[in-house]
Amino acid sequence: MLTQQLTQQQLTGKDPKGLISLPDSLACKKDQLAHPQAVNALLQLQSVAKKADQSFYVLSSYRSFEQQKSIWNRKYRGELKVVDGNEAMVDMDSLKSLERIHAIMLYSALPGASRHHWGCDFDIFPKAAMDSGYQPQLLQSEFNNGGPASSFNLWLTKALKATEFFRPYQTFQQGIAAEPWHISYRPIAEPALQQLTAARLAKELEAELDLAGKDTICDNMTTLYQRFISNIYTDTGIKGESL
Repeated sequence: MLTQQLTQQQLTGKDPKGLISLPDSLACKKDQLAHPQAVNALLQLQSVAKKADQSFYVLSSYRSFEQQKSIWNRKYRGELKVVDGNEAMVDMDSLKSLERIHAIMLYSALPGASRHHWGCDFDIFPKAAMDSGYQPQLLQSEFNNGGPASSFNLWLTKALKATEFFRPYQTFQQGIAAEPWHISYRPIAEPALQQLTAARLAKELEAELDLAGKDTICDNMTTLYQRFISNIYTDTGIKGESL
């Protein structure tokens, strides 16, 4: 298993050094980056998928700190849609700062804390649905029975057991919502999460001048970290407790 330490800049999405472009066979858009080891594992998963008459696109791979901050700030200010656990729109104007943060973190990570910063996490969706014109929303209902990704979801659940990928948000554990589209390459992701402590993240965010809700975030970092960052699904269903 890979145990290479990431730098603080790599951990928090500020340095894509060492990442490579996704092959065209995987990418649904140009300029998607990922860790080379994770790319090789994805290609192996793609090969397994073809044998089962399945296929997928990578909707999201590496995401920089600035990209994540843009998403965060726009959601905090009500400029981007935020949904609750029932996939209903949230009225952000009616919420206090900490309530806004909790609402956003149900589906979106804090800048500096996104697993997509590491180049080993991917949001994937079946090609068949997209090739027929469907625009993915990345919601649980799409992967439920009758949804455009339902058969793909059944296949993926079984296929992942024979790979080094896992779903960090397999189930809702009172933190981030279930994300059946989100897969993580364990050999890189596990040591990265161990490196990214609450203290390191707080130090990184305290230096940001234009992060919406920054004071509330930093004041509540320990509980936010435990609820939304280290609280992931493992193979045994036990919550992660990396602090």
